[in-house]
Amino acid sequence: FVARNRKVYGTLHENSGVLQVQERTGDSTESEDLLNYAVERTLLTGGTVYTLEDDRIPGREVLAAIFRYPA
Repeated sequence: FVARNRKVYGTLHENSGVLQVQERTGDSTESEDLLNYAVERTLLTGGTVYTLEDDRIPGREVLAAIFRYPA
């Protein structure tokens, strides 16, 4: 579940797994919308994405997930 019309900017260092979230909009050329990144990765790996209004996201966050494991 991902909040509609929200952005969370930052960088993900895939080699180390370190995630850095920026408080402001993406000023750096290295920053990206991390919610968009999560949506893309979910779709590329066969997951399903549901967009909801902010107040409908479980836990009142901008992103929530149900993790699944391949059979």
